[in-house]
Amino acid sequence: MIVGRLKHVRETSVSAWRTPEVQATALSLRERVFRLLEKRPATGAEIDRELGTFHAHKRTSELKRDGLIVELDKRTCAVSGQRTYEWGVVEGVDYTASRIHKEETKTENHKEGFAQFVEMYRFAAKHGFQPAPELIAFGAKLRKEYT
Repeated sequence: MIVGRLKHVRETSVSAWRTPEVQATALSLRERVFRLLEKRPATGAEIDRELGTFHAHKRTSELKRDGLIVELDKRTCAVSGQRTYEWGVVEGVDYTASRIHKEETKTENHKEGFAQFVEMYRFAAKHGFQPAPELIAFGAKLRKEYT
């Protein structure tokens, strides 16, 4: 199974990730990592120590993917003593504005996708195709959400 860019992620892990409790924790931890890096650059181990966890550094890949932070220079980590990259916030980026923009874009994309779905449905019906009952039910669900 492929989820996003991750390969070999178990379905149980995906299910757990999608629970509201985990999402709320992950989002708040992601923001805490961002806020820490706004104050000063830090390595993964330094992020974990500062936030009192062993997994906060895992949010760095998500923040990097979203264009909010970047790898800076390699230096000796104050926690591990190893040479590693430190993370820093992209200049001029605001975490809250980025999240709001992302949600607006997501909603716009869903509405556009629904409009395309309706167009394909009408085209199929016009040409004598009968959609499966599951597709009709799915269309009804989308209509409630996006119209």
